[in-house]
Amino acid sequence: MTNNKTYIKFIIAESCMFLFVLWTLILGFVDQQAVGPNGSIIGLGGFNNWFKNLVGQSDLFLKISDILLYVTFAFVLFFVGLGVYQMFARKSIKKVDKQLYILAVFYAIVVVFYIFFEICEINFRPVLVDGVLEASYPSSHVLFAVCICLSSAFMFKNMIEVRWLKNTIFVILVVLATIVVVSRALSGIHWITDIIASMLLCASLTFALDAVFDVCKME
Repeated sequence: MTNNKTYIKFIIAESCMFLFVLWTLILGFVDQQAVGPNGSIIGLGGFNNWFKNLVGQSDLFLKISDILLYVTFAFVLFFVGLGVYQMFARKSIKKVDKQLYILAVFYAIVVVFYIFFEICEINFRPVLVDGVLEASYPSSHVLFAVCICLSSAFMFKNMIEVRWLKNTIFVILVVLATIVVVSRALSGIHWITDIIASMLLCASLTFALDAVFDVCKME
């Protein structure tokens, strides 16, 4: 049984997934221009090239986004460790909190999306990396960082009872995710459409996760 807020979260998740698929199709057919390295064809070429020329490239923002991505993986290790601790402390894998299993499935889904777009190349980076033209759609940095930060925020929201503490952690994680998104966009290592795509995909996955958590609590 679900309430109205949970239904709204599912609807937002579905809407964002629809927009993500639509955005991907648009990139495959609209305003394709040879504006990438080695004459690579990029969807929405005019918009992408405009943003590229606007922000240029920044090694500083690139390093910031790289470092903060590693920081976010500490939360993954924390929840994995928590699951292992509960399994041994409660002497049964079945007694591990259901939300940790849901989170594990969520992580797996994120990885599946990452692998899929590594194989199915939509756009290529606006710069060569060590002389190689790499796939860049959607931004994997944004995908992992935002999904990890928001899923962790939802987990802590359900785990912590002290309101000010869970609100503080939630804000810190949202700020961390935002910094990764902004720094990645300003680094020049991605087209802006790569960043937008990841944000739509992250919104879909994390709203769905939060809705599933709601359903889990009602059972």
